Amino acid sequence: MTFTIPAHGVKNAVDNPTLSVAQHQLLNEPKPIRLCASPTGAGKTSAFIEAARQGQSVFFVVPTQALATDIHESIQALNQKAEKPILSAIWDSRQTVQAKEAGQLPWAARKAQFDRIQKEGGMILATLESLANLTMDQPKYQYIQLDLLDFWRFQHLVFDEAHTLNTRAFGLLHLWITLIACRYQNHIAAPKLTLLSATHSDLLENLLQEDYLPSQLISCFEEVIDETPDRYIHRTVQVFVHEQVSILELTTQYATALLQEKGKLLLIYDSLRQITQDEMPLAQLFCDECGLQHDEVIMINGQDKHLERSAGGSGFAAGTHPKAEHKVIIGTSAVEMGVNFKIDAAIIEPGLDAAALLQRIGRVARNEQTGIIHISHTKSGETTHIIQLKQCQGELPINELRNRFKPLRHFNHQAAKARGSAYWAMLSRKYSDLMAGIKQAFTEVMGQEVPVPGKQLESLWVAKQLRWRKREAFLEWLKAIERELQDVRGFAPTVKIQFQDKKAILYSRDWVSQYLRTPDDFQNDIYIYRDVRDNCLREKSVPPSFKFFSPFGKTEQLKGEHVGSPLRMPCRGEPTCSPSNDVFALK
Repeated sequence: MTFTIPAHGVKNAVDNPTLSVAQHQLLNEPKPIRLCASPTGAGKTSAFIEAARQGQSVFFVVPTQALATDIHESIQALNQKAEKPILSAIWDSRQTVQAKEAGQLPWAARKAQFDRIQKEGGMILATLESLANLTMDQPKYQYIQLDLLDFWRFQHLVFDEAHTLNTRAFGLLHLWITLIACRYQNHIAAPKLTLLSATHSDLLENLLQEDYLPSQLISCFEEVIDETPDRYIHRTVQVFVHEQVSILELTTQYATALLQEKGKLLLIYDSLRQITQDEMPLAQLFCDECGLQHDEVIMINGQDKHLERSAGGSGFAAGTHPKAEHKVIIGTSAVEMGVNFKIDAAIIEPGLDAAALLQRIGRVARNEQTGIIHISHTKSGETTHIIQLKQCQGELPINELRNRFKPLRHFNHQAAKARGSAYWAMLSRKYSDLMAGIKQAFTEVMGQEVPVPGKQLESLWVAKQLRWRKREAFLEWLKAIERELQDVRGFAPTVKIQFQDKKAILYSRDWVSQYLRTPDDFQNDIYIYRDVRDNCLREKSVPPSFKFFSPFGKTEQLKGEHVGSPLRMPCRGEPTCSPSNDVFALK
């Protein structure tokens, strides 16, 4: 199966030919809450870089450290040609570590950056955790005065890749929507809040229909995409869909030709488990057969991001962000979001939903060359976006393709309301002064008849005043819920893992307990393996061997790479895989 996506781009705004239609609306829309859907490469982020260049202050929330780095580097590149540089700063865990290593208070450094950008204009590129910590008044624990009141001096609060927000983060988003809507309704200064998305989703639609959000203050719009644009964002892309052919088999078949024709290649896996199993065969393919150096291949899998090289033993570079010298980028969903690659060829799996699929396709052909994409589909059972993908054929304009898949990502609004309410209940107990004002703002915006979120969970704490046998256990359960609610990411619990004398790094505990054998040692809260990661997996791909008779009368041995299902090969000294032997469950 194959189809072609013709080249396409954006029209310039009538009032300002240097901006696209959506970019112009982002900077000039009078409503305080805006949701903008625009394809990858259309320049959503560029609109706010332009705002920063004009002297406006922008607090830009990103889902990944890699995206923060990418935007920061884009600004630095612009500064080399500009008379007046654009100020930018990154707020994430790396900045926290760097400040501590330099003997500084992280929030003191952030306060200085915040004040300067507020006065001179610029962008703060922050993770969601940084915004949540600021909301919960964390700077005061370092004796730094930086809180919600300071935010009213900024002009933009932006959530990039908003379709990646999980329902757990909705309470934080709802809080900011409420506060900003209330201030605008009362004609008091506040930043405009913008949700940016590369894909169409029903992020706010159901909540608006239920009158759960102030619809009169919210504007939803999309970028205008055209095949005769003023500015191209993608060149023509040819897409090939392969059923029951693995991504490793496709790479073996097409990698050499694609590298020769396009110069670089992107591989995107759905499964961290599968990328780990394929790592050594990929090393043999790219380094031995394609002639690449190990440093010319980078793995971006979310687990090895703090290492210089992959822990799997391939010798590939590791990290969060590819560099110019990397000719092959191998990644999981960590490479989907926002980061710009100069790539014109890709071999991918279809992703968990249509949003992931179209974002992966959108990574390709953003330069002057046409693009080629091979999609591997091997899983049994078909989701809606796979069914739609198989029906694609011939020439499909991008607008028709997007309409076929709408909505590209479903947002569980009922779960968002429930978890958002729980988040508000936690804030009401932990930060009662903060929530007193927020509850008043909610009532002003939504009216007396709409109940303030969080009251039901708050009422459970009446158990503290009662005497009953299970009271302490019940209260501990409530406290555990509150601790979880303070983590807006919703990530799974993590454990520290160290492979063969490499740096200890955090891994998902669920992934470790399922796919790694029992560790060799445990010291200082670190699970230690004295081998490379590939040799520590419970289950590995083993190439089967076949004997066959050649026409010349000899018996030959043939090894097949990645044929059929992987064979289970126990690691050296591995105990029986049973729940009783799962040492990670004790953590």
